[in-house]
Amino acid sequence: MKNLNFLLTFFITACCLTANGQTKTLRGKVLLSEPSYEKGVDSEFLLAPDTKIFSEDTVELGTSNKQGIFEIEVPENTSKIYVAWVAYDWETIELSDNCEQLEIVLIPAVIYDFVSLKRANKLNEKHRKKWLPELYQQAFEQGYITSENPCR
Repeated sequence: MKNLNFLLTFFITACCLTANGQTKTLRGKVLLSEPSYEKGVDSEFLLAPDTKIFSEDTVELGTSNKQGIFEIEVPENTSKIYVAWVAYDWETIELSDNCEQLEIVLIPAVIYDFVSLKRANKLNEKHRKKWLPELYQQAFEQGYITSENPCR
């Protein structure tokens, strides 16, 4: 009987306790860009509803609302998240310890025909490096994002 009481107490205590790991809350906004490739012409930005946010192992962490705003809980040791929307390139976000408010601009996916995958990836990376900083600057100037150098 004594053992039964001990086991019952142990199981009830074990069931009632939850093992909460350290987590942090990430908040942010996702914008879709329609880049203008002409000099002197500003790009257009749209709010990105229902944007999917994934962990490094592509487990869905959350989704943005109709205004492109999200709030998700991630484990404290998470170093990267991925943001995806249909027909746009996935954006890899490197998380730093002091960054909890994210402002993300997605660019349309570019499809290259009749080139190798290696060449297409190289062209895509060149395209991103050229246009993404400029798009963030334009989004800041147009008031879509609040920080000139947002966490990304």
